[in-house]
Amino acid sequence: MALSAAEVADVVACATSRPRHVSLRRIVVLPTRQA
Repeated sequence: MALSAAEVADVVACATSRPRHVSLRRIVVLPTRQA
C-alpha cells in the first residue's frame, strides 16, 4: 500500500511546525505494510 500525498504532507506540516529550537535531522516515512 502506497502512502498518499496527504499523508506525506501531514508529516511535512508536523516537521515544519516544530519550535525553532527543535532540530529534525532526518525523517523516514514508510508504509506499515510494504509490497
